[in-house]
Amino acid sequence: MSQLVIPFKPKPNTNDPALLKKKDLTELGENIVNDLGKTVKSLVKNSNLHENMSIISKSFAAHEGNISQTDEMIKQMQQLSQELMNQVKFLQNSLQQIEPLNQKVNEITTSIHTSVPSSQPHL
Repeated sequence: MSQLVIPFKPKPNTNDPALLKKKDLTELGENIVNDLGKTVKSLVKNSNLHENMSIISKSFAAHEGNISQTDEMIKQMQQLSQELMNQVKFLQNSLQQIEPLNQKVNEITTSIHTSVPSSQPHL
């Protein structure tokens, strides 16, 4: 058979003023810690910290989206500007080719006027 061993615990002296003071201070410390915990929870809950952080992050995300869109629009504007420049050069080349043709038409018209007397109708 095994024997049950009960450890010896001395009975605290409830009349000892140091133990009473220690107990009172321990209880006061527990109350302070509990009150401090409640205060911190209330402060975090009522400070709208989470809501403010959420608003700020959404605002940053919107700005980032705007920056990306602006960058894309700038790229598109550069491409359109280049295309417009190409079209202007094409038009300029076309007009330069028309000028010699126009001179030939003028020369032919002038030669017709000089070779045909003015009393006869022009065709």
